[in-house]
Amino acid sequence: MKIWKKALSFLLALGMTAGFAACGDKKEPAGEKLEGEGAWAAAWEATFSATNMTVDIKIRSEESNMGGSGFTVQEGTVKLADGKVYVYGEMESEWDFGEDEQGKGSSTLEYYLGLKDGQLYQWHYYKQGDEWQEFSSSKDVETYATGYGVISDVLGPEIGRYDYVAWESTATYDGGVYTMEISSGGIMRDYKVKFVDGKIYSIEILSSISYDGGGSTDHLKYVFEYGNTSVGELPITKE
Repeated sequence: MKIWKKALSFLLALGMTAGFAACGDKKEPAGEKLEGEGAWAAAWEATFSATNMTVDIKIRSEESNMGGSGFTVQEGTVKLADGKVYVYGEMESEWDFGEDEQGKGSSTLEYYLGLKDGQLYQWHYYKQGDEWQEFSSSKDVETYATGYGVISDVLGPEIGRYDYVAWESTATYDGGVYTMEISSGGIMRDYKVKFVDGKIYSIEILSSISYDGGGSTDHLKYVFEYGNTSVGELPITKE
């Protein structure tokens, strides 16, 4: 699958995938080492249970083979406050895999999750349209009112499935960052996690796949901020 199709599917398929975020030019705080039994699990739980947060993300995907290469950059923001979630993301792509596979593309995604008449709804807006579209959802409302829902559903279930024991026993700590590498079947993933004030400050994931004639890489960075987040009113939808 060429990179534009792959990226577009990534942007829209996780439904709420998004994220994508510029981390800005502000100075990053120093990370902290977790001390004491259960400290790793406690820090993740503090993040999962947060009810007010902003997550900025930046994702860069690159793909190459004997026919050419391409890249996609996605940036955006996920906000959680008052039991509501807001996501905004932009995507830019450029690819050249031969005469029939050349071009540039861009797309935006914007949506809310929130309660209406006791049910959780999604309101989507795409750059190609100008109306909100409403979808009912069966997702657990209580879960979505916390960081756990944002992490597991919006940012991706992989982030919510860390094995605390494995991390505490195998991750290395240096320069304020925990690092763990996983390599299997030609796929390499390098995870970097920074904690500040007993909660996750950032997660960085570098994933690469090599194959005959080419390969692909994905570089993701999530930066968490807590408190002072406002989602605003849910959009007015048609009945």
